[in-house]
Amino acid sequence: MVEDLFSTLSGALHNDEVTKGFVYSREDGATLIAATAGMLGRLAKERQLA
Repeated sequence: MVEDLFSTLSGALHNDEVTKGFVYSREDGATLIAATAGMLGRLAKERQLA
């Protein structure tokens, strides 16, 4: 899931032939932010338990 999220978010950073057509809606942005926050929360919890 982390790698898929990273790949999805990486498209916004590039303006090459493959990704120049990437357009994220407001809903897409909100979903990606929530998914990133969830992943960071899991990482923080795992580190607390270690």
